[in-house]
Amino acid sequence: MRRTPASHGFRPGRLVIVGSGIKSISQFTLEAISEIESADMVFYCVADPATELFIESHSKKSRDLYDLYDDRKQRNRTYTQMAEVILREVRKGFTIVGVFYGHPGVFVNPAHRAISIARNEGFEATMLPGVSAEDCLFADLGIDPCRPGCQTLEATNLLLRNRPLSTDCNVILFQVGSVGDLGFNFSGFKNTKFQELVKLLLRTYGVNHPVVHYVASYLRVKDPVREHYTIKDLERPEIAKRITGISTFYIPPKDILPMTEKSAKALGLKMVSDMPANFSPYAAVEPYGKRETAAVKALDNHKSPKNYKKTRCSPALFHALKTLATDTRAARSYKKSPGGFAAGIEGLRADEKKALVSGNTGLLRLAMKASTTDVATQFVQAELRNPTLATQYASILKDNLNKPDGNANVEKWLEDQGYSTTIDAIYQAWEKMINSNLDTFDSVYATLVDKKAGPTVVIQKGGVSVNGKAIVGFTYSASTLSWNASDGNASSAVLHLQVLTDDDGKPLPPDAYIGPQFYGIYWAKDASKPSSTNAYGKIGVAPGPDPGPPPVKPTPLSTFYDNYQTYLKDATGKYQKDSTLVVAAGSGTDSTVTYGGKTIQKFVYSNQTLSWSAADGNNTSGSISFYVNTNPTQTNPTPGNQFAGKQWASGATAPTGSNFFGQIGSSSNPDGASADAAAAAQWRMVGINLGVGIAVVLISNVIQKAITAAWNYFKNPTAENKAALDEANQSAEESIETQESVTESAAEANPSGESVIPDDVPSQAAEAEAAEAEAAEAAEAEAAEAEAAEAAEAEAAEAAEAEAAEAAEAAEVAEVAEVADVVADVIAEVII
Repeated sequence: MRRTPASHGFRPGRLVIVGSGIKSISQFTLEAISEIESADMVFYCVADPATELFIESHSKKSRDLYDLYDDRKQRNRTYTQMAEVILREVRKGFTIVGVFYGHPGVFVNPAHRAISIARNEGFEATMLPGVSAEDCLFADLGIDPCRPGCQTLEATNLLLRNRPLSTDCNVILFQVGSVGDLGFNFSGFKNTKFQELVKLLLRTYGVNHPVVHYVASYLRVKDPVREHYTIKDLERPEIAKRITGISTFYIPPKDILPMTEKSAKALGLKMVSDMPANFSPYAAVEPYGKRETAAVKALDNHKSPKNYKKTRCSPALFHALKTLATDTRAARSYKKSPGGFAAGIEGLRADEKKALVSGNTGLLRLAMKASTTDVATQFVQAELRNPTLATQYASILKDNLNKPDGNANVEKWLEDQGYSTTIDAIYQAWEKMINSNLDTFDSVYATLVDKKAGPTVVIQKGGVSVNGKAIVGFTYSASTLSWNASDGNASSAVLHLQVLTDDDGKPLPPDAYIGPQFYGIYWAKDASKPSSTNAYGKIGVAPGPDPGPPPVKPTPLSTFYDNYQTYLKDATGKYQKDSTLVVAAGSGTDSTVTYGGKTIQKFVYSNQTLSWSAADGNNTSGSISFYVNTNPTQTNPTPGNQFAGKQWASGATAPTGSNFFGQIGSSSNPDGASADAAAAAQWRMVGINLGVGIAVVLISNVIQKAITAAWNYFKNPTAENKAALDEANQSAEESIETQESVTESAAEANPSGESVIPDDVPSQAAEAEAAEAEAAEAAEAEAAEAEAAEAAEAEAAEAAEAEAAEAAEAAEVAEVAEVADVVADVIAEVII
């Protein structure tokens, strides 16, 4: 049963046992330091004063457990007391860290005792690994414990239980300087029974077998003790005196176990008897034999293999994982709420956030091992929705237009943003997305069919609806969306979607409508199929009665000439009746806008968005997006023109969300009515941002061609290369002009560069709510299935890589010259 923490405790008790490593200070792990720094109290038993001072300087409160030792005091008694001192504080409800020399689980009885008792009593208790003397031995003596195996024993236990020594593998003997001594002495162990150990070794190995007396260095600047003797030498008093309480023996193999032909055959391996056994990293006589020389030579022509995936992740994900690895509080916060932790990390890609929240190592690996193409797709997805990122990308592209090293500069910038990819890969990813990924065109489309106002088409969350009814069996390929009445739909359609480009792929004129649009044929279930284009669609107001050839024309401000009752949000978030905004014809082709009886100076209109600034002599600044309510509802019953957006006084900060609403006539429910207009404004923002993003992708292609031309001319300044460079620059300048025009127009509609994710925009109730409800269950099931498949794929990939690594290591340990591949009928050779 869990103990109740004492009344003065302020949290449930928690115990963490860590190791200090062998070398003074330098072998603490980052995780151990984090636990020490966050603990309420730290108990330590370490081997050197500098490490003690390090612990004291990094902890809130600490105590040395070494004072529980005493001359002639049984060590078991001391260990019991050490564990109990630690447990007393845990039981009070504190977070306690115990620090022990080396690895806290290797020859550290009090660490295991404290952990076990704490867990039995219901407390959280964890042991973190540390660097042990054995780890240091492997490094300092160049020993691979798997070649041909390793036996680790404590000297007294070896003698007491008459354990057999495995003479066919590496043997490590600990505590050879305190044989048979269960007590303690501050002046050191007498080691009076050491020769009993020597006798056993002589009987087992003989007088001339080598043994290494090893003591790991506790200072980074000091070499370890590596004294090579024969076992017979250990009988000499002057050598026996050198063996201390921290001495360890390493004994190399004496015997070699033979491999059997039967076992080799079962494993698909071939026995080769004329090759001597060898446990070093290379052949004893020659490190560069025939096989090794061929391997080294092959390096000159090495190329990364097809299945190799470079680590690519955003700075945000690396920061998150680093924080979890080195910050105890952050790690505990994540355990309580993975989603909450991930929400606080800015800059995570969608796949990275999903992987981080899941905690699935396979998904994390997939997120961090994406291909150049995968990363390019992720960049395009982000850039199409985030105009700030798109504009930054455009700037770095234009800065490198005529630089021979422009590609490298742009790729370095992309990597700094967390996207390790190339300009070309980004353009290819965009072409693929625009042609095959309908999500690119997510929005609410007003349509013109047969020169009359047509149905509302919603593309969102992987579905398509027409007037709120989900379309069944639609297809999307080569930028064309199609469906048939024969699948149970009320209509059929073949619609070609586009953004900023005509069918020839060239940019549209700067004054064109910005955003996704479509044209094609649409006909009701019982009607005849049209012989030519009869349907047009775009975000916002439906195309005019004479849209002309694709693409559709932008909506003029005259469409919204009217008197608008305005409503402004108060401090409580409720809309209150405000003033009147009038949009009317002016002199000639000009328009006028007045608000509160005062003329708005130097307003700007673009793509259904009207904006003005207090810097131009107005009392306020504002940005509003117009919307036509064609389907009145209970919450928004007034048909006709409406708008939603932001308005703020001169000198004030722009609001973060919509706070300004207007419609023709008064509204009894401005809060409800404004929701549709606000959603329409967000969809307009989605379209504008999409236009900005695609304009930038288009210039990336021509700028890369110009960079390539500059590089060719730099290497070979011929007249032909100069002409190619001039032509590439001319094409780039034309594309840049279009991009800058689009960006400027978009900035007027979205001055803050706000990013909008289509899935986050509420579908307008009268248009898509039914379709969403109908598709929700299927989409959820499909997403769950896809996620399960993705996780399984990730785990399989991780397991395959681990299996490959283990197979390679096993082959090396078994001295396999070549790994056998049964499928390929390749027979390996085993070195005996």
